[in-house]
Amino acid sequence: MLGQKMFAWVDKRCRQVTGLTDQLFGSKSIILVGDPGQLPPVADKPLYHSNPSNALQEQGHLAYFMFKTVVKLTLNQRVQGSAPTQTIFRDLLNRLRTGDCNENDWRLLLTRQPSIANNIAEFCNAIRLYYSNEDVAKYNSEKLSALHQPIAMINARHSSQAAKNSTPDEMSGLEPVDFLAKGAHVMLTMNLCTDVGLCNGATGVVVDFIYSTNQQPPDLPIAVIVKFDEYTDPSINNGIPRCVPICPITVTSDTLGSVHERQQLPLKLAWAITIYKSQGLTLSNTWIDIRKSERTPGISYVAISRVKTLSSCIIEPMTFERLTSLKKSPNLKFRLEEEKRLDKLAEPSCRTVQKECDSSN
Repeated sequence: MLGQKMFAWVDKRCRQVTGLTDQLFGSKSIILVGDPGQLPPVADKPLYHSNPSNALQEQGHLAYFMFKTVVKLTLNQRVQGSAPTQTIFRDLLNRLRTGDCNENDWRLLLTRQPSIANNIAEFCNAIRLYYSNEDVAKYNSEKLSALHQPIAMINARHSSQAAKNSTPDEMSGLEPVDFLAKGAHVMLTMNLCTDVGLCNGATGVVVDFIYSTNQQPPDLPIAVIVKFDEYTDPSINNGIPRCVPICPITVTSDTLGSVHERQQLPLKLAWAITIYKSQGLTLSNTWIDIRKSERTPGISYVAISRVKTLSSCIIEPMTFERLTSLKKSPNLKFRLEEEKRLDKLAEPSCRTVQKECDSSN
C-alpha cells in the first residue's frame, strides 16, 4: 500500500516536473487504485491515518483527502463461482477482512490444517507464505541446499559504497547478493514484459546460467535461463517450453543529491515469500504459516485471500483467540472507518452506474 510519505514525494516530484509548484501534483490527473484491506505500508503510515508523524507525512495525508470521487468495485474476481463452497469461502473472507469471524469460521479454517486436509499431497511444492523475512530466508535456504546442486553466489555491481549499502527496497527490489542454483524456484521482482507473463511476481525454475568467457560466480552472468509457469511467448530452448533468458538490470537511486546504481538479476528465491510480498498475487495453491498472533491487522485476510478456493491452501496454526482478537485492533478500527467514508463518497458514482445499466436495459 502507498504510504503518506511516499505519496508526499509523488506530489513533490509532479510539481517539480511540471514546474507548477503551487498546484497539487503539478495539476496532473491522479488515479489511486487499491484496497484499504491490504496491509499497511512498511515504515510509513496509511494514507488515511489521522496522526502523521512529520511534515512530509502530513503533506501526503492532506493530499489524499483532496480526492473526492470514488468508484467501488465489489465483485471478487479471484473467488468466483456459485457453488456453495465458493459462497462460504467468500463470506468467510468478508468476515476475516472486517474482524467479524465467529466459531464456525474458525472450525472451517481448521479443516485446512496439515494433519486434517485430505489433499495434502498437492502442497509438496506449494509456495510458503510467512510473516517474517527471517522465516522466508530460512526456508528458502533449506530448499536450495536440498537441491544438491552447486550454488552460485552472484554479487551485484555497484557504482558506489552507498549503492552497495542500500537495501533492496531502495533499489527497486534488486538484492546486493543472490544465491541461485539449477532447479531453484525463483520469482521476478519487476515487470519486464507483462503482455507475455513476465511481470513482478511471476514464478519459475532456474534451468541454466550463461557466463562470459573466463567468468564464473560470484560474477554477474550474462543471463539466467528460467522456465516460467505463465510465460506465453516462444521459448529460447526448443526442447523445454516457456524458457526465457533473464539478464541483469541496472537501477538508480537518488540519495542525498547524488545518483547511485546497482546492477543485478531481478530474481529472488521463491519457495517461500512474505505475506507482504504476496499482495496482488493469485496462487494456484499455497502453504500459509501465519503464527499465533495477528502481528499486523490484515495478515490473515491477505494470506488466505491469495487463492481461488479454500481447498487450495494449507493453514497453520489458526487459533480461535487470533480470529476473535482482530476486532480489538485500533488500526483495524481506523481502517473500517475509512472504508465507511469511501463508501459514502462512492454513492454518487454507484447511482450513475445504476442509471446507465437501467437505461441500457
